[in-house]
Amino acid sequence: MPYRVTPTVWLKAETDRVELMLLSPHRQGVMWDAKSAKEMLRAAGLEYTPAQMQAIVDELLRRGTLEQV
Repeated sequence: MPYRVTPTVWLKAETDRVELMLLSPHRQGVMWDAKSAKEMLRAAGLEYTPAQMQAIVDELLRRGTLEQV
């Protein structure tokens, strides 16, 4: 019988991963846009589809980790 990770668990795990990267001390006060965030994640070996990235950003906004400026 095949198994897969649920979308809810995937989103939590990937959002946690991105959140930890954003909260590292050398990134304090950094302003992000879609391009710079994509480059930072790609440098770390992470690539997301536009829909996945939007879901992660939405979750980071909901958590209060990100704010729109």
